[in-house]
Amino acid sequence: MAAGGTVFFDQIEDLSLGLQAKLLRVVEERTFERVGGTRTQEADVRFVCAAGLDLRRAVASGSFRADLFHRLSVVPLTLPPLRTRREDILPLAELFLARERQRKHGTVERSFAPATADALRGYSWPGNVRELRGVVERAALVSAEAEIPPSALPAHVREQPSTMWVARERRPSLRDVEQEYIRYVLEQVSGSQTRAAAILGISRKALWEKRRRYGIP
Repeated sequence: MAAGGTVFFDQIEDLSLGLQAKLLRVVEERTFERVGGTRTQEADVRFVCAAGLDLRRAVASGSFRADLFHRLSVVPLTLPPLRTRREDILPLAELFLARERQRKHGTVERSFAPATADALRGYSWPGNVRELRGVVERAALVSAEAEIPPSALPAHVREQPSTMWVARERRPSLRDVEQEYIRYVLEQVSGSQTRAAAILGISRKALWEKRRRYGIP
């Protein structure tokens, strides 16, 4: 279907090692066989791949094939995480809010209250643009006001993890901080072991061991 065009693989890090081996052959030899077929066909396509983590780390941890990584990284483009380009947060949030209004055929222009805008800019966004879009869609749904208040945002966006830790009656131990932050990151990525490990900067095996140690489901 994509002959003469482009095939885009999103979150390619989620491919199993077996499928990675099959994809490597297609990329390397530009040939493939259809499921159940016996005739070899040419793959006259361009491959574009996106990953939600640093594939070099995935290669180092053994979850991604080094040969496939080197074959795909002909022209690598790196998009910095949202937390390092905070000047983009509010314009993106306003764009998503406008799209929500258009999708629901709304006639009233909507905006974020100053405190809401400050909360959006102050959050670290471990899930990057996808997480921002989801938060904006939720805020537009739960608030009918023209100027969306901070109360329409999820609690974890309004209250940063560091604020929650400081507010405790006792000073948290390093174990407390690590355990709470792992739970927080897992919640942000909907339990994805691969994405959580990438955000935490550890291997999937190390994350699994920490979850077992702390009793994190």
